[in-house]
Order: sequence, then structure tokens, then C-alpha cells
Amino acid sequence: MTLTIVPAGAGAGKTHRIQTPLTEWLQRGEVRPDRILAVTFTEAAAAELSGRIRQSLLSAAMVEAAMAVERAYVSTIHSLGLQLMTEHAFAVGATPQPRRLHEAEQGLLIRQQLARCRILDSSPPIPIASATPRPSPPALRTACAAACWT
Repeated sequence: MTLTIVPAGAGAGKTHRIQTPLTEWLQRGEVRPDRILAVTFTEAAAAELSGRIRQSLLSAAMVEAAMAVERAYVSTIHSLGLQLMTEHAFAVGATPQPRRLHEAEQGLLIRQQLARCRILDSSPPIPIASATPRPSPPALRTACAAACWT
């Protein structure tokens, strides 16, 4: 299994960088189209990536593989999260119809998790004169939530 993170700005070739190895793996039979998981920032980028993979497979006369790209999971991180929450809801005792939380609910849940987060208790304080910038509150909340969700 390969995990590739491609950080770059607009127009930097991210879609091409992701599409090329995926297409090569499909053409060599190393991976089935329905086993692809590619996460993009926007739905438009996800659609473009799927379309490029499909087109390259059609150009290689791999019609069945091109049609199977529809079963690949190419979407945004939010859509991936929603899909996972929906598919595995019963396993964790949740509803298979999740809803978006209001800001007040988000804040409450974040505060609850921060209160339960043991990693903050063991972290040394960052000196004010430190050369290392402090993480922003959203980044800190994300890091803590990721550390506490085990």
C-alpha cells in the first residue's frame, strides 16, 4: 500500500501527480479500480481526477477498468468522513444519517475532548520567547482531537 500526500498550490500539477501512478497501477493490474481511495480538496478536483483516470484507461483500450472507476472512492475529506460515518454507524452505535453540527455544538464537543485529552497534561509549556511558533488554536484542537480519539 502506498500513501502519497501531494501538497501544492493551484496549478502546480497535483491532479497529474496523483493520476499518473494510479493509472499506471491500474494498467499493470496492480490495483483494481474499486480499491482506489483518493482524497482531494474540492469536489471539482475529485471529478477531474476521476475523469482523467477514466480517459487514460479508455486511451489504453481498458474499457472495463474505465467503467469501474465509478466504483473508486475519489472525493473530498469531508465526503470520505461522511461515507465512513454512514457505512460504519451501527458498529459504533450511531445513526447512519449524520448531520452537520452547529458551531455551538462543535465548540462544546471540542471543549469536552480537550478536557479529556491527557496529552496536554504531559506536554511541557512553550516558553513565550521560543523561536518555534505556537500552533494556532484550530491546529492545536485538531492535533489534540487526533491524539485523544483513540
